[in-house]
Amino acid sequence: MLITGYHSDKTGERRWHVAVAAFAAAEGIPLINSVGNLGGFVGPTLVGIVNDRTGSITISLWILGGALLLMGILILSIRRAYLKNE
Repeated sequence: MLITGYHSDKTGERRWHVAVAAFAAAEGIPLINSVGNLGGFVGPTLVGIVNDRTGSITISLWILGGALLLMGILILSIRRAYLKNE
């Protein structure tokens, strides 16, 4: 946001800067909502299934924690692989 504002001030051009930001918002907001809704369904469903089968919430919390850890590792590895290709 700061870089876009700086560039817009430097060039004096406003229309394209606003239009590009609106296009990023038009794509990003639905993606964020979709992932959030999916997580809001999968997380509680997984916890319920694991609790019913094991009778303990501890295991389901370990599974959710492991999923977050795996997600972080995957994000970091994707970024490294992407940077190596540039």
